Amino acid sequence: MKKFFSFACALFACVAAFATVEVPVPDDATLNAYKAEGANVVVAFYTTAPICNPIVFTGSYCGWSTDPTALVKFESVEGFENWYVTSFTDASDSIQGKPVQLKSDGSFSWDYQLGDDAEVVRGTLTIEKGYAGEVNLKGYGTDAPVVFAFGKWKNDNNPCVAAERHNYTVILDAPYCADEAGTYFDPAIIGTFNNWSEGVAMDLIVGGDYDGKYKYEFEDEVGHEFKFKAATDTDWSNQIQLLDSAGNYYDNPNIKLGADTVIILDYSAGKYTKCVEEQTAVENVEAKNIRKVIENGRLVIYVGEERYNALGIKE
Repeated sequence: MKKFFSFACALFACVAAFATVEVPVPDDATLNAYKAEGANVVVAFYTTAPICNPIVFTGSYCGWSTDPTALVKFESVEGFENWYVTSFTDASDSIQGKPVQLKSDGSFSWDYQLGDDAEVVRGTLTIEKGYAGEVNLKGYGTDAPVVFAFGKWKNDNNPCVAAERHNYTVILDAPYCADEAGTYFDPAIIGTFNNWSEGVAMDLIVGGDYDGKYKYEFEDEVGHEFKFKAATDTDWSNQIQLLDSAGNYYDNPNIKLGADTVIILDYSAGKYTKCVEEQTAVENVEAKNIRKVIENGRLVIYVGEERYNALGIKE
């Protein structure tokens, strides 16, 4: 009874923001009863966050897979309301992971991962906060169940409520970007609208109030995010960087979608991670006689007499 009381007190301290009534806490024996044959890790959590779809666990044990069929699922702990448990085998040196609630169609989305208010209840566990409202669970042992509590999914995203969707237009004033060879890079946009896959080259605006800037239009949900990198360059390190108040550069942040459907961003004072200094880039490009023109409504790049499309493919 004394052991149970100490666990309960720890839980009350962790979930005080989530619950106003006494919360029974399952002991290790109860949780280990859910351990699958051969598993060496048991993870359990308590939450008052809305749940309407299956919850999976992704992490080092599965190479951070986002395939729901490859992920273990949490199940309710019998006799303990709002408690969930799962188990798996992880042979990695530094075990990491997090729960993610699936979408209503059964697909995976990072939008519904563990929120940043998670607290340890018991077990060897480090909770590391990320930069966009998420956290990772890290470094827990395999000798006893790991138990934690949380009250929200990332950024309070709720898969149990129909998402508000809009058609968005993003207009970007981007810094100039060319490498030392004079190869020019247009900006690309990437985000939840394309499941964070390859960056999509933005369209150059010719004429009007936004002449020389870039535009991209897409449909997405309120609360989803996007950011920018260099088009045709798969290296995530080639992002636009911005200056902070101390004069230091940092990677452009994720932009969260809201009610404003036209988003205008001026990043022209920034730079790309892998691009040469602007003046040098301009001189190199001019020396190679590189020209950007619009032909039949699309961007074409000439290097001398050679003609390339916006993806850098020679035509």
